[in-house]
This record gives sequence, structure tokens and C-alpha cells, in this order.
Amino acid sequence: NNMISLAQTAAFQVPSVRSSLGIWELPKPVPRPVDNSPPGTWMEEIKKAFNIAQKKVETMEERNRRIDTQATETQFLKEVRSNSTQAEGQVRLSPKQIRSKRKLRSKRKGTFKR
Repeated sequence: NNMISLAQTAAFQVPSVRSSLGIWELPKPVPRPVDNSPPGTWMEEIKKAFNIAQKKVETMEERNRRIDTQATETQFLKEVRSNSTQAEGQVRLSPKQIRSKRKLRSKRKGTFKR
């Protein structure tokens, strides 16, 4: 079994065998841009990495502050709504319920409008 694999490997290295069997050549590797900047000291590299990490932390903190502010505002609005409905002694209706009640009233009067 190993001898067959070695024979196949040797045969596939010959360009005429590869072309007759329809085996294509490997594509050339894409050249990567070369960094021509002078290498920095290890301390400068550590500072750069620390600054990048610090910026990520700051953006995450800002995002969390925005989320907390939005949650606080939402909670405040819910409290205000619940307090206003409790003060009135009525149950708060959804917009859909309000529209359906209006339709019923206007149908009773005969002045239903869409």
C-alpha cells in the first residue's frame, strides 16, 4: 500500500502526467503587503496593545451606560403610566382597544367613519 502511494506521488510530480490527467497547477500565492515601518520596542508594542484594549473597554462602558439609561427611562415611563391609571381608578386601554370602542360608539350613533 505504501509503495503504491510512493509511485503515485512520483508520477504526479511529472508535468506531462499531470496535464494528461487534467490535474491543474496550484495557484500562485497572493502577495501580502509588507509592513515597512520600523519595528518598535517591546514596551511600545505593549503600550499600543494596552491602548487598543482600553478603547474597547471604554466603548463597552459607553454602550452599557446607554442601555442602562434607556432601561431607566423605560422603567420611569412604566411607573408614570401605572401611577396615572391608579390615580384615575381606570384600567389603561391599548390603542387597539380604544379604536374598537370608538367604532362601537360611532356604529351606535350611525356616524361610523374609517
